[in-house]
Amino acid sequence: MTILADLFAAVRERPTDDTPREVFADALDDYADSVDNPESARAHSALIRVQLELANSPLKLPHRLDLLQQQKELLEVARASPWLAPAPLAGVFLGTEWEQLGAVSYAVVGRGFADEAHVPSRWFAGWVCQECNGAGAVIGGDQTAQGVASCPECEGQGRWEPVAAELFKQHPITRVVPIGLSGPTELDEESRSDLGTEEAELGEWYFGRYGLRAVCGRSGSGAPVWDVFSYPGGTVYSDEPDLKFFSTRRAASEWLSAACVRYGRQVAGLG
Repeated sequence: MTILADLFAAVRERPTDDTPREVFADALDDYADSVDNPESARAHSALIRVQLELANSPLKLPHRLDLLQQQKELLEVARASPWLAPAPLAGVFLGTEWEQLGAVSYAVVGRGFADEAHVPSRWFAGWVCQECNGAGAVIGGDQTAQGVASCPECEGQGRWEPVAAELFKQHPITRVVPIGLSGPTELDEESRSDLGTEEAELGEWYFGRYGLRAVCGRSGSGAPVWDVFSYPGGTVYSDEPDLKFFSTRRAASEWLSAACVRYGRQVAGLG
């Protein structure tokens, strides 16, 4: 319906503003009988209101536990709402739901919508497929008409296509939590020297087209050192990266999330 579509567009354009969400909730109630699943529309409307109250109320709110239980029950019905459809992610969850641990990518529902995206960095900004090294084909597997085995990871494309634009066009995302390509690995000698430690560990998030890399190492004292590299021109491997230092993981993660949100909104045409 055009009215709901227009009001949802306002939610996406102003994702940090509660007012468009409140207006959308009112409209869902008014037009619930005109949508394909009236029950899910009403549940979604109630979910928006409950989560807005939770977000804007003190932790010691007397009926907070009741609201937490309500949001859980409402989400089960509201999942069928087209404005909570998980695409292009694997699912939408509450922040405490254990099911999200088994999902490759998912969104945490906050203030009534998919608010926080947890997505592999290779999907978010695009990345050369590591399975076939960009060739689009591997030895073995299903054979194409030309007798070449198509890579099952990237479906023969040679890279993972970015989902950032689609993600931000479908959801009012305010936070992105990138999931890295690799876990902790040993640093090379040069990197150990830079960090002043002999047994440093490295954890990375890569962003191919956007050109971001966040690095976690350990200093000589054992304290974590969080760095974020921004590569000019989107070049992943640069000799002179713009190095940013952060004292905590939270600070580095917040910086990286904000950069991802800016990029996602840009490629989605949201300014």
